[in-house]
Amino acid sequence: MWDLAHGARLRTERTFVSELRAIALTHDGSLVANGDGEGVVHTRDACTGKSRIKMTGHSGPIWAVSLSTDGDLLASGGADRTIRLWDAQTGRCRRVLHDQSAGVSTISLSGDGSLAASVALDGSVCVWDTRRGRRLVAPKGSVPAVYGVSLSAGVHRALSGDSDGNVHVWDTASGRCIQTLAGHSGPVWGVALSANGEVAVSGALDRTVRAWSLLDGQCRHVLMGHALSVTGVALSPDGKLIASGSFDGTLRMWDAATGECLRVHRCHVAGVWIARFSANGQFLISGDLDGTTRVWDTRTGECLQVIKGSDGDEMRAIASSPDGRIVACAGMGGRVRLWNTRSGELVRVVEAQPTGVRCVTLNANATTLLSGGIDGSIQIWDVATGHLRATLRGHPSEVWEVALEAADRLAISCGLDGTVRLWDIASGDGTLLRIMRPDRPYERMDITALTGISDVQRKALMALGAVAA
Repeated sequence: MWDLAHGARLRTERTFVSELRAIALTHDGSLVANGDGEGVVHTRDACTGKSRIKMTGHSGPIWAVSLSTDGDLLASGGADRTIRLWDAQTGRCRRVLHDQSAGVSTISLSGDGSLAASVALDGSVCVWDTRRGRRLVAPKGSVPAVYGVSLSAGVHRALSGDSDGNVHVWDTASGRCIQTLAGHSGPVWGVALSANGEVAVSGALDRTVRAWSLLDGQCRHVLMGHALSVTGVALSPDGKLIASGSFDGTLRMWDAATGECLRVHRCHVAGVWIARFSANGQFLISGDLDGTTRVWDTRTGECLQVIKGSDGDEMRAIASSPDGRIVACAGMGGRVRLWNTRSGELVRVVEAQPTGVRCVTLNANATTLLSGGIDGSIQIWDVATGHLRATLRGHPSEVWEVALEAADRLAISCGLDGTVRLWDIASGDGTLLRIMRPDRPYERMDITALTGISDVQRKALMALGAVAA
């Protein structure tokens, strides 16, 4: 601690066990906030150095902290790509902002704490309304991440949802975006597409589920009821039921034709991260953040099986065999666990991407498993033997979702790089067929003859769509 008027050092604190990464001071100099390498935010009395509050919630190192002028609001961000807003006096987390495309390197709060500006490691800048938790500005230069993807190969259609709140419909034969569905006011975290390619469902940070007709691009229903972000959606094989999971811990079942909420399950203690229907439509499988999987009877709403056994691994992915007999669960620990849902027995453990698994999918007869990793890779596994058949590389960063067509010939993936990728996996090696993405800010701009810019600036422009010979 320094006295700026005299340039004198007032105090040296050596009480941090972990490396100190970020620091902020209130306007009157009474309160200090620190962030450390273990993801803990600390506040201290600036005069005495006495520790006041320790705030936990981040899953990685803290790289940025900021305090409002009155010292009531504290913002923190870091490697986990989230921004947390805290009551600096009580330590209560008021809100979590999830829409950063990379680790948060800088945060600045307005004097009254109503606005926050953040900068991510990829150079993207966001301005936030801290009271509503909404992103107000995403300046030109930021490429929206793609969080959800769904494939209907019979009609050559694919669906993706991005961090700008848009849902894109793709022609997989040409790689062209044929529709953009706008309506959500926050990032779209889950999408589902009907088998005939005529109905789409999306769920988003704005706490709503939307049902769309792709025949005319119109939103047919806005399904409201979740108290927090909708993290996953599913559409039954016959298109009659919609399921949605949320950070509020509930799993909801909706009538797709009328938009009526048919059933609310409140059994998940932690937030529901994902929901999937079995291919026969008889079962719904849900997974939550504490690693618990539940199997539901879609007709009666009865919970048939509760599977706990993730060894504390935070669940991020779930998939089931067509008959619902086998469920694959995975999380940030890098293991994929295959369970028999009727007996609750663990069938196999696959040591997949060691940095963490974000998504999994099973083929129609549950013989092939695909896992998408934090490291950007997609792995193809033999379920019977646990043998790794192939590794698909192309996404430079986290793969958020992966899906298979019914014939096991094509796979589709999406990620934080803002792309949707179509793969031919029939050959066994996995060939990248097509990269699909909405136009970026400088798409197809020829900068071959552009002078006066550095190599770094040239690479940045090309990452945003510019081309050079």
